Amino acid sequence: MLLGELDWAIPPKESAVAFEQAFKKAGNKSYEIIVLPKANHGHLEAETGYFSEFPRLNRNVSGYMDKMASWVLEKTKEHPVSEKLKSK
Repeated sequence: MLLGELDWAIPPKESAVAFEQAFKKAGNKSYEIIVLPKANHGHLEAETGYFSEFPRLNRNVSGYMDKMASWVLEKTKEHPVSEKLKSK
């Protein structure tokens, strides 16, 4: 779960606690909750997190794409399609 430090729609501190409780209640042991510094709701690098700054924002916060890519690779490494791609 990636949360933005400056997210006004989903406050990160309260949300992290709620998500962790929900994951545990559901028996999900495969999760990680990360609050991305300087990230707004869209995980864009922001100064305030207010929607008014969205038009001038143009890049994801540092570490966002790497974290997403590593998560996808980890979750799909034993998927049948991944195995077929490895053999090519």
